[in-house]
Amino acid sequence: MPACTAQLSTPLTVFEMKRSCFVAASFLAATVLLTGSLLSGCSARLNWQGFSGRYAFHTTADLRLLTELDGLPSEEEGQETTALVEELLHDLDESLSVTDESSSVYAFNAAAAGETVQLDRAAYDVFVLAQELYEETDGYYDPTVFHSVEAYGFYNYTAGDEAPDRLPSEEQLTAFRTLSSYFPEIVLWEEDGMYYAQKPEGAAAQAEGETYVLKVDFGGIGKGYAADRVKELTERFSYGYFSFSGSSMAVGKYTPERAYFELSVAAPRDGGHYLTARVQATCLSTSADNGLYYEIGGTRYSQIINPKTMMPVNVKDEKNVSGIVTATVLGESAARCDALTTALMTMGRERALQFLSTVEETVWFVELDGEELTVYTNAPEESYSLAAGYENVVTI
Repeated sequence: MPACTAQLSTPLTVFEMKRSCFVAASFLAATVLLTGSLLSGCSARLNWQGFSGRYAFHTTADLRLLTELDGLPSEEEGQETTALVEELLHDLDESLSVTDESSSVYAFNAAAAGETVQLDRAAYDVFVLAQELYEETDGYYDPTVFHSVEAYGFYNYTAGDEAPDRLPSEEQLTAFRTLSSYFPEIVLWEEDGMYYAQKPEGAAAQAEGETYVLKVDFGGIGKGYAADRVKELTERFSYGYFSFSGSSMAVGKYTPERAYFELSVAAPRDGGHYLTARVQATCLSTSADNGLYYEIGGTRYSQIINPKTMMPVNVKDEKNVSGIVTATVLGESAARCDALTTALMTMGRERALQFLSTVEETVWFVELDGEELTVYTNAPEESYSLAAGYENVVTI
């Protein structure tokens, strides 16, 4: 790295967190690094506004906005916008939380089958978008995984903890799959400026003497939705980024001297990064099974749940099987990217390849089959590079 850029390394690094910190949050994707360290030539010290390490959505958020250059907002405008973003994140986190008793999502989850719940606008928007993406992905993006995430112990699990003593039974998993079928039947409507959701009649199932009622968890789309909202608030700022620990981002331009950031995505099984690409003025998300997980008898159980089985991805008969271990999506909407990475992780190779032909987003995903890693992408070859060990590439 040229010495002159070292002074910029802190404000320009979106995510560079040690693994011990990275896996401590509940729902994090693979490590992503976004940097401008390859800037050629020396620049004057730039005036960045924003924040670093703000806790929200069970992870940390970073905001960087460039001010005070010709044609850019002032430092004062940057400070005012930063305050608005912090307020927005607080409100959205409160709205979409599954644990905060004042949240709209908590109220929906606590409702009985057939009951109607009033939502705030943000929760209503996310419900609507989630139903659209559920349909588009044929149910591979599915927020009704709440009970499965809970049964596998991930709501209370922190990296380094002992694995749960007991995994959910097949009877429980069958009940969870039954509840999943009710998600598209949730009725949503607006009336006199108020927003409502009605939980379907019969959206309950029995297992092992317990009644489970349909519940949702928007962890697979909520951070992306928040990033899109931040993007709207910061549209006057051409240079900078917003990031949730590298899992969901809204990226602008780097600096007037060089527009692009360099994106690096962590290798799914070993150290370092497997993918490097130049990005600007886009949104992105990354998911992987190396975020929060535990092992039992050599089998990896990840927090990413396959809604078709209600088990962690790439697990069958208590053994790991071949499957997608990381997925990255670039596109105009961080919420879509967020949901699509989750869906791709659960689809498996053949369905994922079919789905790729239907979307406009740029996608990379890695399949692990035994010891062999294969990268699949629809990105132009000249737009990215791969690390050693990832020579098996299929371009769609």
